[in-house]
Amino acid sequence: MGKYLFDILNENEEFKIKVLTRRHKGVKFSEFIDRVSYLPKAFFIPYYNYLRKLKDLNEFDYIILNGVPSTIIGSWCLPRSLWEKCIVYIHGTELENYQRQSLFSKNTLYKNYFPLIKASGKIVFCSKFLMDKFKENGVVGDFVTISNFIDKNTFYKIDDYPRKNILLSVGRITKTKGYDLMLDDFKELINKGYDYKWWIIGEGPYKKSLEFKIKNLKLSKHVLLLGKKPIEQLNRYYSQAKLFWLYSESESFGLSYLEANMCGIPFIAKKIPGLEEIRNNEVNSYYRENYGSFSDFIDFLESEDEKQQKELEIITFARQFSKQKFEEKWLDLLSK
Repeated sequence: MGKYLFDILNENEEFKIKVLTRRHKGVKFSEFIDRVSYLPKAFFIPYYNYLRKLKDLNEFDYIILNGVPSTIIGSWCLPRSLWEKCIVYIHGTELENYQRQSLFSKNTLYKNYFPLIKASGKIVFCSKFLMDKFKENGVVGDFVTISNFIDKNTFYKIDDYPRKNILLSVGRITKTKGYDLMLDDFKELINKGYDYKWWIIGEGPYKKSLEFKIKNLKLSKHVLLLGKKPIEQLNRYYSQAKLFWLYSESESFGLSYLEANMCGIPFIAKKIPGLEEIRNNEVNSYYRENYGSFSDFIDFLESEDEKQQKELEIITFARQFSKQKFEEKWLDLLSK
C-alpha cells in the first residue's frame, strides 16, 4: 500500500514529496526518490548518515513512516522535535514482531519505537482489527483506520475463462497459512471421489515441506504448485477457480481473500478476527468450523442456486474497498 500512496501523492499537484528507501532493483532513482545502502544488521546507519546531511527536515509538513523498519529508523534518526510531524503507517504483524524480539532488542533497537508512536501526529492502521489490537496491548496515540483496497482495474472476472472445479490459494507459503489442515481436507475430498484440482500460487519457506507432504499423500496429480505470479496475471487464475481457500492462523486485513472476491469467487477460511471486516456472511465467505467435513462444505457450495447472481453480489461487496476511498481518506488526512 505504500507504493499506491506514493503514486497518489505524486500525481497530486498540491503535494511536493520526497521518498527515502533502501537500494534494490525494484526502486529506481528519481528526483522524488533517494536510495541508501542496506545493511541487514545495522539497517538504520545509512539512513542516519543520509538524514544527518539534510538541512531542510523542518520544511516537511509530514514525515510518513511506512512499516516497522521505517518507524525504528525514525525513532533513532529523527530529532524528537520532529516526531509530532510523523505519521506511522501500520500494516500487520508489528506487535508480533516486537513480542518475538529478545529483551536486548526490545531495550535497544525498539527502545524509542513506542515513544515515537505515542508522540506522532497520527497512527494509520490498515484495519480496525489491527487498531483495536494495539489498543488492547496498551499502546496509545492518535489512531485512525484507512482500510486497504483492491484495484478493480487489476482484479476482475475475465469472462473468457469458464469456472472449473479448482480450489485456489495465493500468497506466501508458510506453515501458519494452514496448509497442513488444508491438505487433510483436500485428501478427504479426493478419497471420496470428488474431481477437484488445487492450484497454489506463491513461494515461501514452507514450500519444500508442502511438496514432500503432497507427494507422500499421493496428491501430486491433483495439486499444482505454480510458483509466484505477477500481480497483473492473478485474475486469470481467480477467474477459473470455484473457491479461494486459506486457513491462516492470523490476518491483519486479508487482501488475497478480497482479490478473489473481486473476481467473483467466495472464500473459506478459519474463524479469525482479522477477516471479520471483509466478510458478508455466506455471501462472499464461509468459516470452515461451520461444516463437519470439507466434502460437506463442497456439497453445500455446489448445491447453491443462482450462481451468477451470487457472483455479482460477491463482486459488489468487494468493490466497497475501493482505491477511491483509500485516496480520499489519505488526502483528507494530509490536508489538515
